[in-house]
Amino acid sequence: MDRCSITRPRATPKVTKKSGNVSYIFLDAKTFLDIRSSGKRKQMGQDLEIETNLGNYKAVEGVMMPFSVEQKNAGKPMIQFTISKYDVNVPVDDAQFRMPEKPKDKPAEKP
Repeated sequence: MDRCSITRPRATPKVTKKSGNVSYIFLDAKTFLDIRSSGKRKQMGQDLEIETNLGNYKAVEGVMMPFSVEQKNAGKPMIQFTISKYDVNVPVDDAQFRMPEKPKDKPAEKP
């Protein structure tokens, strides 16, 4: 996987979420691009130690976007994929953001 080397100088902000989960974001000190995040979280009753590596950054409409993503749990690969294309500023119908209608009350069943 083509990504920035974690051995380069970096900034590592600590992120604490409302849930109390803590993660660390590794930023490349030269580009300030997110090259890795790591932290622990609970999922389906299990404690997971997740590490996500981002790389192969390319400019998309003037914004640097990662084209490769790798995720590990406790150092073991979970998923790795390559993004072939980002579509940005695509028109979206406002109807997709409307709240769904509430279900109508059912009439009471007769005993």
